Amino acid sequence: MTVNATQSGNARGHLITVLTLARVRQRLKDRNRFRQRRLAYARMLHLDDRMLRDIGLTRDQVAHAARAPLSEDVRLLRRAQGKP
Repeated sequence: MTVNATQSGNARGHLITVLTLARVRQRLKDRNRFRQRRLAYARMLHLDDRMLRDIGLTRDQVAHAARAPLSEDVRLLRRAQGKP
């Protein structure tokens, strides 16, 4: 009986470790995506107004998207371009 309880405890501990590592990995991926997007917005803000207009954006739209939460960034730019 003691062996089963120990095995059960080890399995539970292993599961918690796996889930924790998965969460950490996801947070690192999210952070990297966040940094890449912010860098892309910073680069777009360095474009002149004519170039931004050529890709269907205004400086205000890019600045607004750069300040938005990570989950909304892509949608804001797509909406600004008139895409769903």
